[in-house]
Amino acid sequence: MISLIRYFKKFANSFCPVLLCAILLSSWGCLAIYNASLQFPQPEYYALKQSTWLLVGVVVALGLYRVNSEFIFKNIKILYILGILSLLLVMFAGHTHNHMKGWFHTGWFSIQPSEFCKPLFCLFLCWYCHTQFSKEESDLKNYLKYLACAFPFIALVAVQPDFGTTLIYLVVTFAVYWIFGGRIKYLGVSALAMIPAMITILYKYPYVLGRIQGFLNPEAHSAGAGFHLLQLERSIARGGFWGQSLGKGLWSQGYLPLTHNDSIFASFCEAVGFVGGFALILVFIVALYASNKKRRRMQNSLYGNTLFVMVFCLAFQAFIHISVNVQLLPPTGITLPFFSYGGSSLISSFLIVGFCKSVIETDKRERRLLKSKESGEVQPLKENLNSIETALVEKVEIAS
Repeated sequence: MISLIRYFKKFANSFCPVLLCAILLSSWGCLAIYNASLQFPQPEYYALKQSTWLLVGVVVALGLYRVNSEFIFKNIKILYILGILSLLLVMFAGHTHNHMKGWFHTGWFSIQPSEFCKPLFCLFLCWYCHTQFSKEESDLKNYLKYLACAFPFIALVAVQPDFGTTLIYLVVTFAVYWIFGGRIKYLGVSALAMIPAMITILYKYPYVLGRIQGFLNPEAHSAGAGFHLLQLERSIARGGFWGQSLGKGLWSQGYLPLTHNDSIFASFCEAVGFVGGFALILVFIVALYASNKKRRRMQNSLYGNTLFVMVFCLAFQAFIHISVNVQLLPPTGITLPFFSYGGSSLISSFLIVGFCKSVIETDKRERRLLKSKESGEVQPLKENLNSIETALVEKVEIAS
């Protein structure tokens, strides 16, 4: 028991902004889920399940905190293959929900492999850019090989089809390449090359086109694709500056669909107003800023860039979710990290937190080891100088 307390004290003393934000958001999220579920017969049901996933996520983060990042990167190819296999398996044995075949169903919970693959995807891309880019080959050839490695994940998520998560994978792919010094012109050409694919998606999946039409003119599609957007707008508007208080979200509890996951930001804003919504946004901004500042102080560039990419993945997902809720983007089905209901999303987010802590601690250990080596080399040099000085003094004394 004493050793466990010491371990938690050690863990608490090494807090970083990412971990602090995760604990804050997750606790805040459980309360928001309960507030968003008051219209259900058992309002505590989703909040209690989310609390269970929160405990699992904390255990996962604590476990990864103890793993050396060097070990993770040495086995990254195995993790890459396991991620692809999980996405292949869900295509054949998965459950379809809301037009997407992306879940494994058990008796009590569902598993969404694309969520768990996000941190593995970030780790692999960072490792590849750091170790596999060859100076002997052209930048274009390096970039094409990089895209070939990222393509299986992007394609397997897209065919589910989960276009919201596909967008996250695509943006992370481009962001990692740019962070590791890639050329902007290749990213621009890649963006233009995706236009035919986007047109094909709109033609093949009419509901995607319907969402865009509802986004552009929600009033004209108020009985269909625009209904959700109108309720998002009215829920946030009713919250005003200070909010209606928890448990008094009349609009979100009466009209707003998916209040506990896809629409949780709007539901939360009706309760806590602009002040609470802005505070939530600020948490993600601070985490992103702090991770960028931290990576510049880290000795190992692979670890520093991996830290920033992981936090960027969460922040970008939050940006998409909030943008949909405030009608800057059409509906995507993207959850708010640490906040929306969903075990796969929450545990995946804590996986990212665990990896972030792991790279930070591994970098600290490597820095301490380097300092100890340097001090070990300097100490014998000092001893030699002292002995030479002593010998010279003795010779001078003898000569005198």
